[in-house]
Amino acid sequence: MARTTPLFPLLVKKREVDKVVVLDSSGETSDFKPKGQSFLATKQKVSMLPRGFMNFSSPFPNSTDEFVSLGLNTRPVFFVCADADDAEDQYPLLVHIPNDDPGNVTNIVTSTLQLRVVNQTRIFDRSYLLASRGRVVNATDDDLGDFNEQWGTCVACATVERARARQGVRRTAACEQCFTRYCFTEDQSTSNDSGWRVVVPPSVVAMVSRSLGGR
Repeated sequence: MARTTPLFPLLVKKREVDKVVVLDSSGETSDFKPKGQSFLATKQKVSMLPRGFMNFSSPFPNSTDEFVSLGLNTRPVFFVCADADDAEDQYPLLVHIPNDDPGNVTNIVTSTLQLRVVNQTRIFDRSYLLASRGRVVNATDDDLGDFNEQWGTCVACATVERARARQGVRRTAACEQCFTRYCFTEDQSTSNDSGWRVVVPPSVVAMVSRSLGGR
């Protein structure tokens, strides 16, 4: 499974990362859009490590089919907005911004290594519009749809969310609206995670724990 988005190192608890912004331009579908492969590969790898060393956000879609069917490759989404009750389960809030260009200007094969200058310019200009529009509806090839005026505020809310929770400060009304609009929640998940649960022998867990300085 592809790992084109290097999430894994950023999830190490010792780094104390509060938020990770994922600009996902993976060309994983037939029309060269992302479908969550890097996320799911990271989730699988993290599940093999001792609890507390590295944590992957939950809830999260359990398959690429679910990721696509929920439209998570066509709009920005936050994983996970709720702060963990147990310090051992802390993880960064993930802001996922997929490359969903209705005009197919930026949808290119992931392995593409060279582009003409004119195409590079078009892709950079188009990518800026895609990343700064937020969640919109009725996007067209020409205008990319309406821009969500609160998108900048919502990104700011995601940035301070973990610090806000640590200090016991209530979310503002604006941030509550943002999280209602952008957060992935448990009830959106449509499948169980049996296909992604990795059973690791106790001997392997002990060996990894010792190598990481545990007991």
